[in-house]
Amino acid sequence: MLFSSIKECKLAITNYSVRQGRPRKFMKQDKIRLSAKCKSEGCDWLIYAGKLGGEGSVQIKTFEDTHKCGFTYDNPLVNSGWVSRKYIEEFRTNPKVDMEYFRKTVMKDNKCSFSKKQTYRVRRKAMKFIHGSEIDQYSKLGAYMHEIQKSNPGSSIISKIVDGSTSTPTQQQRFQRPLIRVDGTFLKGSVGGVLLIAVGLDANNSIYPIAYVVTKVENKESWAWFFKLLKEDLKIERDYEWTIMSDKQKGLIQACDSVFPNVAHRFCVKHLHGNFSSAGFKGEGLRKALWAAAKATTAAEFASRMEEMEAIDIHATKWFDDKPLSQ
Repeated sequence: MLFSSIKECKLAITNYSVRQGRPRKFMKQDKIRLSAKCKSEGCDWLIYAGKLGGEGSVQIKTFEDTHKCGFTYDNPLVNSGWVSRKYIEEFRTNPKVDMEYFRKTVMKDNKCSFSKKQTYRVRRKAMKFIHGSEIDQYSKLGAYMHEIQKSNPGSSIISKIVDGSTSTPTQQQRFQRPLIRVDGTFLKGSVGGVLLIAVGLDANNSIYPIAYVVTKVENKESWAWFFKLLKEDLKIERDYEWTIMSDKQKGLIQACDSVFPNVAHRFCVKHLHGNFSSAGFKGEGLRKALWAAAKATTAAEFASRMEEMEAIDIHATKWFDDKPLSQ
């Protein structure tokens, strides 16, 4: 039997040992030869392979395929590294595979034990092999910025690195309605961080992304930095003509007030309803009444909608007493 390299031969020996349920131990390995024996003391199983003279192929030269030991269910060869390589295509075609189902598949296919902890290590290693390391991807930001400029001319891209320097490619004002919706979410993974994003509405009432930033933490300083970039890029001089919609993320309100002191700041009704419901005001009737009041375009209509809510639950309207109308 011939192999193209020592590495390929080593993997074949490991795969064979897994199928046999007997762990192997490599005794000698270099660029031209490879030898292994059974890990159990007193067992006669051994194999030796070496490169053929004048070519790069590797051939098995000695193979004693007789075991004196028994089958091992707890096989150390079936580790997260080996499993991630064997099942890499499973994760490539279905990255969200159910991990408990996957763990049982590994145990059934290889007749071995496999822990939940090992299973999640497999996912991390497989995703790293498919997509690359999260840390390494940060080194590709420069190329990513170039591709954005190439495929979407006029995009504004600002990168701020550890030493405080800032790279700012071309900026261009875009047409949009004077409404910005901002939000933030935590990024999962080994690197962490927070994604802050701003979206807008065009003349066709379609939502489209305006800008996003990846920052270390979510606080007043990070939101203020994001708002300053938006103000500069969109050339917002008369902020009283604009409306910003948001939730009440950490530091967001203070940052918005400092950068856009005259803007009309409104809050997301969906999240407001979540707090409303958590306070005990549940039910479809109250939900519809809240949305009807939020959509009111005049003071008279708003008062009428709140009366309808009061008719359902008198305490529901009192929940809003300490909240400004802008909410």
